[in-house]
Amino acid sequence: MGSSSNRLSNWLYYTVGALCVALSVSLVFFPDDPPQQSQRPPSSGITHSQAPPDPLTPLPSEAIQGNPPRAAFLSPENLPQPRIPPMEFKEAQRRAWVFSYCEKLTEASYQHDLASLELLLAELGSSELEIAESAYQNLMARHDRRAIPYLQSRMQRSGSAFERKHLHKLIEFLQTKGINESNLLDRRSSK
Repeated sequence: MGSSSNRLSNWLYYTVGALCVALSVSLVFFPDDPPQQSQRPPSSGITHSQAPPDPLTPLPSEAIQGNPPRAAFLSPENLPQPRIPPMEFKEAQRRAWVFSYCEKLTEASYQHDLASLELLLAELGSSELEIAESAYQNLMARHDRRAIPYLQSRMQRSGSAFERKHLHKLIEFLQTKGINESNLLDRRSSK
């Protein structure tokens, strides 16, 4: 009796394991399956072009809209314009908008696509101090070396010694090895 119960539980474990492996393989080879028609939410009758713009949603760059990446990426002409809160906002609304937008910049630091990097670089020149500081800190957190050429050209064009100093610090930081590139893990495993 115990033997057949053991076989049944082993068979169940192997079946569940095989299903997990099959699911993993399908997610690796087919990560972006289009949603089925029945999974779409019901339409509200308002098209995307008619919907009022959400002030907390960053303006999409060309890469977000589905165009192929540009060859001359990260040039100032290709970056989106820095966002500012709408003028009609009262002080409390403006602060809430800036706070929410800084959270979006933090989310962009975790992404590895070109559009999010362009967004952070564009907001580095924001007239809103909190947004510019958030972009600076999130560029450091992202540690993406693709930003270095743009930052070097911006540093050379800058007329402000203060801005050049901060850009130089950021460039030096980005040129260092990241935690994933260091051999800290190799040293730990060799002990």
